[in-house]
Amino acid sequence: MNKQTYEKIKSMTISHEEFMVKSLQDNESQRLWLETSFEEFAKDGNMDSFIRALYYVIKARGHGAITKMAKDLKLNRSNLSEILNGKND
Repeated sequence: MNKQTYEKIKSMTISHEEFMVKSLQDNESQRLWLETSFEEFAKDGNMDSFIRALYYVIKARGHGAITKMAKDLKLNRSNLSEILNGKND
């Protein structure tokens, strides 16, 4: 594949993150996504996967969502941000 073809294909696609954000624009989609992700976590214990699901929901909710989520969860905003960015050691 030449560079021109690659660039054309790339310009017609979106990233996985963009796809997820677009797919999670309404509350019902967000609820179902988190519910399914939590069920998977309960089966396999993969916390990183569940945190990534939560990240996409917060990203889809837009500006101020992380602050609101942190407040709802009674967490410090910076702690939630660190968890979502993989710094949960």
